[in-house]
Amino acid sequence: MENQVAALAEAGCTVAALTASEGTLYGRYGYGAATEYRRIRIDRRFAAFRPEAPDPGGVRMITVDEARTHAPEVHARWAAATPASVLRDPVLWDVFLDDPESEWAGGTALFHLAHPDGYASYRMQHGRNTMIVRDLFAATPEAHAALWRVLLTGDFVSHLETTHSPPGDPLPFLLTDPRVVETTEVRDAVWIRVVDLSAALAARRYAAEVDLVLEVHDPQLGTSRVRLTGGPDGAAAAPTDALPDVVLGSSALGSLYLGGHRASTLARAGLIEGAGVAAMDAAFVADRPPMHGTDF
Repeated sequence: MENQVAALAEAGCTVAALTASEGTLYGRYGYGAATEYRRIRIDRRFAAFRPEAPDPGGVRMITVDEARTHAPEVHARWAAATPASVLRDPVLWDVFLDDPESEWAGGTALFHLAHPDGYASYRMQHGRNTMIVRDLFAATPEAHAALWRVLLTGDFVSHLETTHSPPGDPLPFLLTDPRVVETTEVRDAVWIRVVDLSAALAARRYAAEVDLVLEVHDPQLGTSRVRLTGGPDGAAAAPTDALPDVVLGSSALGSLYLGGHRASTLARAGLIEGAGVAAMDAAFVADRPPMHGTDF
């Protein structure tokens, strides 16, 4: 791992990302848990939409061949608006859509739903009367509502489960009883490691105007101090000798980088110090919670 970090720095890499088999492995190498992996379970028998909830329609079942054309286009639009999203190249889409029987786990082959701005795939496990939603990508709120209206009206289904569900999903607020959307698992997903501090901080936008000096302690690459200035339209970051407003480790910065965690939360855990924590809270928050959407 130390050799890998050195090689990434030498190659000019800005940020590295991975998913971890164990949560204790990568913090020591400067990675921080940046996004969450979430599963939900819904008792469909009690899931009813609010009378005034959107009902845009426009969903139809499609074949696998149609999905090969429709799903990548919708996914790319969803990914463009979602921090941490992992793009799928044609090879990855082949893997996801080929759906070998070894992946069925006692269920059916995948079914596919299309909305002009959305896509979902699911399989049935009739022995459990359960629908397993594997993918759901919506580029608009209308597509999100329309797809869920179809998924929650399936015949011979008592429960619905997701393999990936985004933090901050508006689904519970579409229903008369938000408690039927039960979170069954939350854990770390993507871990981020900042390799080139100035380049990484300058590469993203910030929710509020920010002017902070950050001192970052990196277990492999040493201590760096940069001045970050920027806002919603972009940012700049350059080395400085000024006194720091915030002191943190590279692992903590990795956890903050995609906007999925708050600086004040990490400060309460003793991972960030300084008078600039509140400013980091305001600036680093993302437009929507980050979600990778594709395991790697």
